[in-house]
Amino acid sequence: VDNAIAMVSFGEEDLVRSSSGNEIDIPTLSDKELKEKLPELTTLYKSAEGDLEVANNGYMLAMAYLRLHDRKNARLILNEIVDRYKDNDDLTPEVRKCERVLNIIKD
Repeated sequence: VDNAIAMVSFGEEDLVRSSSGNEIDIPTLSDKELKEKLPELTTLYKSAEGDLEVANNGYMLAMAYLRLHDRKNARLILNEIVDRYKDNDDLTPEVRKCERVLNIIKD
């Protein structure tokens, strides 16, 4: 179920760029590759500059956690994004996207 939720939550714009500038295409990675990318995805989220980059990188990290069946960490990241940007009108679409996934994966 978590894989299906994550897969339908990805969009064409949902690619993360590594520090080297290469795209990290999370939907195409195996579970093993995804586990290996988690530290890099976490770093990209924590070091992102600009609100949109933070929201997008955080969302992708959450989807990676969800694909690995780690709902706890996925919820943690999604809630961080919602709490941080819920009053930012420019990021309403990103906040709504996170809220939709949170509603699906609630306990």
